[in-house]
Amino acid sequence: MIEAMKIRFFTAFLILLLPVGLMAQQPSSGSGPEALFKAHLSGEVYTPPVIHSGSQWFIGDWANSNVTLITGEKVSDVMLRYNGYLDELFWLTPGTFEQVRLDKNLIRQFEMEDPGSGEKLIFKNLEVNNILAPGSIQVFAQLLHRGDISLYVHRKIRETGATTSVMVGGTLVARRVLGPDYQYYLQHRSELPGAIQPARRSLMRTFPQHRRQIRQALRQHNIRIRNEAQLIYAIEIINDLVRNGK
Repeated sequence: MIEAMKIRFFTAFLILLLPVGLMAQQPSSGSGPEALFKAHLSGEVYTPPVIHSGSQWFIGDWANSNVTLITGEKVSDVMLRYNGYLDELFWLTPGTFEQVRLDKNLIRQFEMEDPGSGEKLIFKNLEVNNILAPGSIQVFAQLLHRGDISLYVHRKIRETGATTSVMVGGTLVARRVLGPDYQYYLQHRSELPGAIQPARRSLMRTFPQHRRQIRQALRQHNIRIRNEAQLIYAIEIINDLVRNGK
């Protein structure tokens, strides 16, 4: 049993060291020694245990994606899923179909194509103000609007506090329920992103010098900020206000 585990670990280790292009065994525009030095992904083979009711994943299906490493190198056409409960990115290895939890510290950003809508979603490894304690934390946050003032959302999933019962192997088991707890952040140019609530009052507190103009513009466009789309629209308007110095 121990020997079998050693062999499997060594095999997984070799898989992680292989360049993505070679592992996929797809034709490439080049061949020879230079192909061995292409950018590749690094992490550990890990399957999150199913111990909750509800999904840990932002999008359940694997999505065709591109990854930009902190070195600036890019890895294209890989299958990824984002785990909002762990705030970790997972890669489905070609051929072996193992789940690899990627090393977060090596990733600058990733782009995934939503399997349902085909929309391109951009996530950045972002340093943000910690809302629970002094200091900052690193999270994978989706870019919703880019401008002088940029809007991000951390697609966080947490335990809701509720419990439910599910059948597991013919036995009724109590499980804690998971649900979305998205946190939004605003970044003004190169400043550290700060948390905001998707509400008019939160925006006006964030931009006190433009409070009257923001209230007037939101009323004019009938924006109540009751959903994410309205929040994005509001940030677009605020960008115009700030840019024009009104």
